[in-house]
Amino acid sequence: ALGPCAGLARLPADTAARAADQLAAAGVTVVCLPQGGCGGVERADVERVGADRRGGADRRGTEPPGAESWGSGLPGAERGVAPVQLLRAAGVRIAAGSGALRDVSNPVGRGDPLEAAYLLASQGGMRAADAYDAVSEAARAAMGLPEVRVEAGFPAELLAVRGERIEGVLSLAYSRIVIHRGRVVARTSAVREYCDSAAAVALELPRQGRSVLGNPGP
Repeated sequence: ALGPCAGLARLPADTAARAADQLAAAGVTVVCLPQGGCGGVERADVERVGADRRGGADRRGTEPPGAESWGSGLPGAERGVAPVQLLRAAGVRIAAGSGALRDVSNPVGRGDPLEAAYLLASQGGMRAADAYDAVSEAARAAMGLPEVRVEAGFPAELLAVRGERIEGVLSLAYSRIVIHRGRVVARTSAVREYCDSAAAVALELPRQGRSVLGNPGP
């Protein structure tokens, strides 16, 4: 596996396409960081691309070697993200991580893989199911971990998220349970209530149920 490969998005399109074809032919998995890069140098390069797109000041003589051949950048260049659509079109398998955990590059990074999948779907042009695969099955394969299925005999490494479909899970992935080696190791719950009002009653907006003991219901 290779990553984060954000530099591919800053190459001319034909050069990036050739690189993608070579990665696919070699069977290399690209691990991207949808929340953005995790290094100060990479951040500076992203800011340079952004300035170029906005018609920024002439910076000749201050750019890194080879920068004169860079184009305006493929989708994802300004965010410091690999061009996932280009890579997938070439047949490259995409995995994703969340390397920015409140570091110098992303001071509000949350290290949430479901957020990474959400960004791949909302900004990377991937289907929700493919985006989730990038942070689950493809990510495990890239790390050399065994396959997981909800079947007897497979590792009990599971994530349970409240939601009706994968799109809903990635959109509102607040309530979740993490199971590691068959044990619940983390639980996150979120409750959204609408206050009593004529509008809430008229719209039949949901309210959190209460059990007999007074604890929040399901």
